[in-house]
Amino acid sequence: MVHSIYAHVSLGYPVEIVLTRIIILSNESDFQMASKSHETLHKFCEWQEQLKKTNKTNRT
Repeated sequence: MVHSIYAHVSLGYPVEIVLTRIIILSNESDFQMASKSHETLHKFCEWQEQLKKTNKTNRT
């Protein structure tokens, strides 16, 4: 389904979407959605940035 959205000829370039990781959030997750979409996006960006830092620390 995602492929068909981004495969439209109007984009001018082929786009390939590849799922590399799935994170299942539990009720105890550090990520909390907000009532407004722009706030949720901001919180998501902060959350995933922290997640990336944690993953880099755990790899060393």
